[in-house]
Amino acid sequence: FINLLLLVSMLCFYDFRSYLQKKIVGIIDLSKLNTFLFRDKFTENNHSCFIFFLSSSICFSLTSYFLIIGSPAPEGLFETLVTFILLLSALVFLFSFLLVWRENQKIFYRKNILYFLFFLCSIMIFIFLEEFSWGQKYFNLEAPEVFQKYNFQGETTIHNFFNPLFPIIYPLFGFLILISCIISWFFSPKIRTNFRSIFEPHPSLFLLILVMCSFSIKSDTELFEEFFSIFSLFYSIRIFLCVSNPKKIALLEQYHKNIFR
Repeated sequence: FINLLLLVSMLCFYDFRSYLQKKIVGIIDLSKLNTFLFRDKFTENNHSCFIFFLSSSICFSLTSYFLIIGSPAPEGLFETLVTFILLLSALVFLFSFLLVWRENQKIFYRKNILYFLFFLCSIMIFIFLEEFSWGQKYFNLEAPEVFQKYNFQGETTIHNFFNPLFPIIYPLFGFLILISCIISWFFSPKIRTNFRSIFEPHPSLFLLILVMCSFSIKSDTELFEEFFSIFSLFYSIRIFLCVSNPKKIALLEQYHKNIFR
């Protein structure tokens, strides 16, 4: 705590801040970094800066909480809240689906976009119901015999049949997300179709993605699940902003005719 106060006090001195800024500029091209993190031409207004700072603040807060206090109590208020964030993400995906479906103008890859939005919505609903135990605990339902006998938690859930594989599945899933984002951001062609432009995670979420994937290697899988639900919400909101943009630059066929000439 004392070291933190010392660091803050040092940053308050103008000379030190100027010196630090010069050093950073000498190492990092701030204009390119700003474009990478905060530019998003497929939304009506550039929300990337707000999303970056909000997601990063949540990321720092949760990480500090988990490291200092520990994991939240199982089936507690926090876990319930996180579970309903998954449902909220599913609803945002559904609204995006309806906006694309009702769009009168010609949309490039329309069917692909609709299918993938439906897939994302379905996945979020499925994960929500799994975390919700399909209503078993909240409606005092008794799990079927096969779940009581073979499910490692005795709940009406599918994923708890595979608890011994979690130390492999979770790190692998987190690693695939991180690698996919790195390839997308740094090693993919600059000219993208609307499908890729909409569904690739925006770089403004890089810190959240990095921390989320880091927690995937911990034995406590609940931490990864909580970060994943928050990521899903930000991810779904960004997609909604793309398809609700009145200009719909990323959707219309004419845009792709221009860039692929």
